[in-house]
Amino acid sequence: MLAKSMMQKMTKNALFGVRSSSSRAFSSDSVTYEFKDLIRDPDQKGQPIYATYRLDDKDLPNTATTNKAELMAYLTRMIQMRRTELEADRLYKGKMIRGFCHLYDGQESIAEGMEAGLTYDDCLITAYRDHC
Repeated sequence: MLAKSMMQKMTKNALFGVRSSSSRAFSSDSVTYEFKDLIRDPDQKGQPIYATYRLDDKDLPNTATTNKAELMAYLTRMIQMRRTELEADRLYKGKMIRGFCHLYDGQESIAEGMEAGLTYDDCLITAYRDHC
């Protein structure tokens, strides 16, 4: 019980940005980023971020708009996925899950990013690691 309450407290404080001072807190306003500004390596400035196949670069978006609530929702869901995967790993190693256990931990951002970008008009297929 103590470990569970400690984990909840650590999660809320460390991962969700709860601090004693509010000088670094996000505002609730939306922020727009240009993708070209997200490159941190100075040697890659001015170069394309990614290559496309059978798709014109002009058809792709160049900016993204987000806010604190949206980012925190992404983080919360990724943490839930990670905890689920780690618990499945523990159960598998304890021989409580039989058969094969193909884990997905460390790849939560892939599922969350795809979910954020999809619309109901998009087609999606899955593979054997589709449980996230």
